Amino acid sequence: MKHSTTWWESHLLSDEVYGNIRLKKLDGGQYVPYNIASIPVESVDIDIFLKLEDKRLPLIIGTQFGFFPRLNTIPGFYLEPRIVALLSKSVLSGNVAGITVCLITDGSKQWKIIRDFPNKSEYSVSNLAEEIDPGKDFCCVMESGAKLRVE
Repeated sequence: MKHSTTWWESHLLSDEVYGNIRLKKLDGGQYVPYNIASIPVESVDIDIFLKLEDKRLPLIIGTQFGFFPRLNTIPGFYLEPRIVALLSKSVLSGNVAGITVCLITDGSKQWKIIRDFPNKSEYSVSNLAEEIDPGKDFCCVMESGAKLRVE
């Protein structure tokens, strides 16, 4: 039997930092079909989708045909630093490569990987946060009042 999201979901759920994360998708946003079985995904309006929350990240699906929803159609998406969950999927084969927690910085559409959860059985924590200056203030204040911390 072919695994679709089983491995990446298992790795994410067992992660000490992101294990109890939830995802939010833009209500009415254009998404390609996807299957996420074990992680809550809630449909939210644009204000909640753009709101920085501690344990709920915007779900973006990256495909060979671009991002879904179409980020340039979401007013204010690139105006401030933002942490998102990027699900990598092939639309043609249906294969899911995994999910990556990313930081989008500087309003310039630059994406930096915080942590990657691949869709394969062999896995060790891939914390690529050294690409991000841990001392830098990204001006991300989560709903709890805590500043963004790259671990």
